[in-house]
Amino acid sequence: MEKQNNSSKENQSGQDISIDIIAVLILVYGLINIFSSVVYSFSHDPTDKWFTRMGIGIICAGFYCVIMRLKK
Repeated sequence: MEKQNNSSKENQSGQDISIDIIAVLILVYGLINIFSSVVYSFSHDPTDKWFTRMGIGIICAGFYCVIMRLKK
C-alpha cells in the first residue's frame, strides 16, 4: 500500500515538472511575440503583423496565468 502512495507521489511530481516546463515555454513564446510586435511597430511595417503578434503574446500570457492558477 505504501509503495503505491510513493509511486503516485513520484508520478505527480513528474507531472508537475512537465506542466511547469510547458507553462514556461508558453510564457516565453508569448513574451517573444510581444517583443517582436514592438519591433514591428517601430519599423513601420505596412502589414498588421505587430497586431497579430501582440494578440498571440497576450493569449499566451493568459494561458500561462490559467495554467498556474489551475496548478494550485
